[in-house]
Amino acid sequence: MEERGRLHAAWAARQVALDQLIDWHCFLRDAKQLHDLCSAQEAALGTEISPTLSVEEVDNLLKKHEAFEKLLVTQDEKLSLLNMHGDKLLQQNHVESQRIADELAAINERRKKRSRAQ
Repeated sequence: MEERGRLHAAWAARQVALDQLIDWHCFLRDAKQLHDLCSAQEAALGTEISPTLSVEEVDNLLKKHEAFEKLLVTQDEKLSLLNMHGDKLLQQNHVESQRIADELAAINERRKKRSRAQ
């Protein structure tokens, strides 16, 4: 009976480790998506607008800007969800807590810098 208890405890520990691993990879996937969005937005914000553009070109730029603003709203929602997910993992004392905290700090700082650049 004692052997069965040890086996059950080992299985439970393994289950916790696997659950944490899944949470960690989901968190990393979402963080990477946000980093990729930030990179694309930083590149878009870094392009210069020529004063010699035609009316059609300016109209196209305005449409791109409107799409960019909609993307920002979506990104804000994704960032909020990532922060909630990360905070939940931190409260659960996830095995990767330090890396989660570092990643949250990095993505939030990058977002603040991009917001100031707008």
